Amino acid sequence: MTAVQRCPGCGQTISGTERFCPACGHRLHSHQDNLSPAINTTIPLVPAHNSRMAIASLICGVMTWILFFIPLLLAIPAVICGHLGHSAVKRGNGAVTGKGIALIGMVLGYAHLVLTVLAFCVLIVIVFGTNL
Repeated sequence: MTAVQRCPGCGQTISGTERFCPACGHRLHSHQDNLSPAINTTIPLVPAHNSRMAIASLICGVMTWILFFIPLLLAIPAVICGHLGHSAVKRGNGAVTGKGIALIGMVLGYAHLVLTVLAFCVLIVIVFGTNL
């Protein structure tokens, strides 16, 4: 069974599967023009990978707590790499993962910085408190 359609340009009746009107050349719309693609193009076709900055943040954050005697050497890079990794995940549109890894690295770095500042304040109070 062939579909009968009318040309929107000239109004001529056309039967068959023509894509263009034989009288005026106007493009004809068929039901096949409205089909969606077979592949969902909104899903990225490359596999997602973890942000290298997020991984570096986690490594620096963990090593800060293992090597406790070097407080600022690894805590500051953990915080900086964590922020860079977090922004890379946001910009990655699903192709870059590791938001949680970056967050853990940032939390470990910030916690170590806060404890270092508190320890430094306590040390100052102890040293100057005995000399009063």
